[in-house]
Amino acid sequence: MPEPREVILPERRDTANKAQTLRFLEQLSGRTVFYAERRLLGMATVASVKHDGLYVSIGLSIDPWPGSPEMADKSFSIGGPLSSYTLYSHILAFSAGYGISASLVFDPDAIALAQERRNQGASSFDILRLVRDNFAPLLEDELPFAPPGGDLLTDIPTDGPQCLVNASGQRLFVHPRGLPGLEDRSWETEYPLQIIIALCQHFEPQVPELMPQLLARDHAFVAQHPDSLATIALSADELFAHRPALAMFYHQEYGPYSLNAGLSNEAALRLLAWIGEACGFSLKWLGGDDQTTPGQAAFNSAWQLEEEGPFEVRVSQR
Repeated sequence: MPEPREVILPERRDTANKAQTLRFLEQLSGRTVFYAERRLLGMATVASVKHDGLYVSIGLSIDPWPGSPEMADKSFSIGGPLSSYTLYSHILAFSAGYGISASLVFDPDAIALAQERRNQGASSFDILRLVRDNFAPLLEDELPFAPPGGDLLTDIPTDGPQCLVNASGQRLFVHPRGLPGLEDRSWETEYPLQIIIALCQHFEPQVPELMPQLLARDHAFVAQHPDSLATIALSADELFAHRPALAMFYHQEYGPYSLNAGLSNEAALRLLAWIGEACGFSLKWLGGDDQTTPGQAAFNSAWQLEEEGPFEVRVSQR
């Protein structure tokens, strides 16, 4: 009887960060994928991808599937906060919670393997489990390891140095593009001062007088807008001098400067624009409270699909 051999499975669960996931999503439109969800398994085409930095919506068109003529040529979408999506080496996983999830296999080798297993008679459950595990049970010679996002995260063109920004409620989203050393950084926070400090620290070697420039701009802005709260000063007393009621308002020291730690999104975006002017990048606004953000509807699970017309499917809000 042969001796059992130890099989060490390759690590396939490395995930991309939010910035990488967004760049990947922007390259996904038009791609053919293998879609795996509780009641749906088969090939689909990514018809569209929309995002505003905070929410993402992916439109899918189902290719005719053998054995499922009633689902032929149907369209639907999956959508939710960016945090609902996780990018692995072979799949993009989506989870809306409550046991609702789906996976899009984008890697051609992984797609071929899933189809081969299906043609060999593997059950839908086995295929679904294999896909959801990002093909982790397979050996390296069956499916070579790939970095998260695969080839879709290489040589992505940019529109020049810029920061993608969006504000929704108290949350601020900022993602640099075309800025060396910041490509894989993104922030979604209710504490925007951390973004300002991170960018100031990054650009300080290139623009050593950046903080004095921001201080001068802030003084000029407050002089023109007396109702505005200063955001940068040389001391906390000076920062809140014209607002005695806020004398105990919290702040943060950055070198010799005192910064208002309770920045509003409006003030943070103003500072970001000034940093961009000094450091050579622009702001690209992705949306806001006055716009309908994609992906806020519930996940379009198979059992929620309702035909609304030719090749149209809508979400049943239940």
